[in-house]
Amino acid sequence: MDNRRNFFDGKSTYLLYLWEMLEEHNLFQSSMQQLHDDVGSADGSTGVPYAIGGKRKSYNDDDDLSSSAKKSGYSMESSLSKSIEKHGETMLEVAKIAALEQQKNREQAIAEQERKRVDNRVNFLRGRINDLRDNKRGMVIRLADPAMQNQVIIDAVMREVKGIEDEIDINVEELNSLVETPKKSNSTPSNL
Repeated sequence: MDNRRNFFDGKSTYLLYLWEMLEEHNLFQSSMQQLHDDVGSADGSTGVPYAIGGKRKSYNDDDDLSSSAKKSGYSMESSLSKSIEKHGETMLEVAKIAALEQQKNREQAIAEQERKRVDNRVNFLRGRINDLRDNKRGMVIRLADPAMQNQVIIDAVMREVKGIEDEIDINVEELNSLVETPKKSNSTPSNL
């Protein structure tokens, strides 16, 4: 009988936890207990309690007392269950909000990475186009040299210039597709 678990018959173990917390935080003195009407005084304090001066209870009275205690216990258990259920639902909502926030943060991080990747590619293409134009300019200057009389060299340089122009066109097309701004819809007023 020393063990508190024996009072709960393996049921309502949350009451055991409540008992532990009340004892741990010294809250037994401030907790209220309500006695059943058959045990307490009818007028609250001045009368003699039925347990001392009242009639002896019959077997049926004890059954009524235990059944009302069971009903009270079920009521308290039901109330606590509802409270725990409500708390669980609240925690579930908090978890859903946190998950949505994490998803939003992941999507923002992915969008930021994509924006950086596009920016890096744009910068690379601009640099590459400038380098190709510089190479082309150097070759055209070489072709303009009056000492350049060898037709084979001139044809080779012209093929190289053509290849550079083609690569410039490809890079400019990709660059334009990356930096293209969205066009205005015809349905929006122009004065906005």
